[in-house]
Amino acid sequence: MDAVRRSGLIGETQLDRALSKVSTDRSTADDVARRFVAHGWLTAFQAKRLLAGKTDGFHLGPYEMLEPLGETGGGKVYRARHRAMNRIVAIKLLTPDRTRSDTLRTAFHEATHTAVKLLHPNIVATFDANQCGERMYAVLEFVPGRDLATFVHEHSPLLVRTACALARQVALALAHAHECGIVHGQLNPDNVLVGEPDAAGNRTAKVLNFGFGRLATHYANDATRQLDGALAVAEYLAPETFDPDRPTTPATDLFSLGCLLHFLLTARPPCGDRPVHQFANRLGVEHWRPGLASELIELVMGLLAQDPANRPASARSVADRLERLVHGRGGEELRFPGTPTSEERPGSAFAGLDTVPELAAIATAEFPNTIPKRRREPWSAAGAYVLAGSVILATGAAIALVLRAVVR
Repeated sequence: MDAVRRSGLIGETQLDRALSKVSTDRSTADDVARRFVAHGWLTAFQAKRLLAGKTDGFHLGPYEMLEPLGETGGGKVYRARHRAMNRIVAIKLLTPDRTRSDTLRTAFHEATHTAVKLLHPNIVATFDANQCGERMYAVLEFVPGRDLATFVHEHSPLLVRTACALARQVALALAHAHECGIVHGQLNPDNVLVGEPDAAGNRTAKVLNFGFGRLATHYANDATRQLDGALAVAEYLAPETFDPDRPTTPATDLFSLGCLLHFLLTARPPCGDRPVHQFANRLGVEHWRPGLASELIELVMGLLAQDPANRPASARSVADRLERLVHGRGGEELRFPGTPTSEERPGSAFAGLDTVPELAAIATAEFPNTIPKRRREPWSAAGAYVLAGSVILATGAAIALVLRAVVR
């Protein structure tokens, strides 16, 4: 209780009320901590730190740190609450080395000023950027859910319609940013959040870290001029990104969008484990997910064009094409004879989701003009009827012969 008082997490008046409801007689510190968490007066993260004797690190300016959400390039992300407004937010707290110089601090402020300009339902909003001591932080919209990488690995394989719907939302976010003159430059599954399903079962995808991609250039190694590995996911970056003399453009984001679409459909980036410079030798999306509509395959190929000039004209046009695929036949995966879906496969770990076609489908994909024939059944319904009729006629004829002989 002394640790709670020193932390400033609970005011004296509220603490007195809490103690009137929780008996501390014959209770251990663990018992009291569990009760405070159960009543919602403390989070599990806060209680654990208090039990360890740590009473600092709970406040950052006007915000109360509730729990860690994960780590990102250059820092950690926390769920937090604005104490005066009682608003839940996400705080990206940079490590001290990320803001060690005036140049880096200026770049950070420029990045947040860029992100604040973007207001779109498929973009994580940036509310504020500030500094507390030597630590700099950005205040973002809190999105209940998980990043795209986690979502795909938990729910893969996705329905084709679901994959196209999520990619379409990312395309709409890019379209809005590009029309505002802003390029993301670091789009990858870690920079896309997927919310919880609504009443209709639909999920919202939101892109984050707009404006922060350019920070990677400030963290680059001066000797190699390579992007900082902590901020860059190489498998999702366009080839021109690795040339420091070429600026990032909207076409750069479109390439990354193609990588995301490939990942949504196959649960793997286009290159797999291959180095980026071997990208031209990659296998097409249809190799990993046979049965896709030709329109969808062409879209992925266009987005992944090596030459930026050969990619689609805009993110808006990509969103329109994905919209047609979601609501048209292109969003339906071709069913292969003899290939059960997960709904049909007993004991499947992917119950309720479609699955990637197996060997029969892959064989068909390799030889598209060869359609597997249905197995000839030994007996058909028509054959049974013919046989039955023949037996009846033969029996009738035999009876007629017997009667004729008797009459004579």
